[in-house]
Amino acid sequence: MVKMYSTDGTFLDTMGSMGDRPGQFTKLKGIAVDEEENIFTVDAAFENVQVFNKDKKLLIVLGGHYKGAGDLMIPAKVIVDYDNLSYFQKYVDPAFDLKYLVFVTSQYGPDLINVYGRVETRTK
Repeated sequence: MVKMYSTDGTFLDTMGSMGDRPGQFTKLKGIAVDEEENIFTVDAAFENVQVFNKDKKLLIVLGGHYKGAGDLMIPAKVIVDYDNLSYFQKYVDPAFDLKYLVFVTSQYGPDLINVYGRVETRTK
């Protein structure tokens, strides 16, 4: 379960519970929040990152049990980054703009750092 607090330490709410269904957690290891207040949670048991909006609705799941590139192996930390977009924009289809990066570290395996990106259709 994720416990949410205000910046002054006041308890606000909880999110999720123990379990093996979408929106639940078994081995919660890391958490991050983007500028839109989406919440990124790292679960080492399911080897994924679940992304929730500020209303606690599950939006997407990143990673999964390792089978190849893009999957995770015992993930531990997630970081949302807005500062290094120029290094990665060249890997994005020209029809899209990169809005932010999501770095996820794994504790084991051949891909210790996975980089995901949030894109939006390029406006003219």
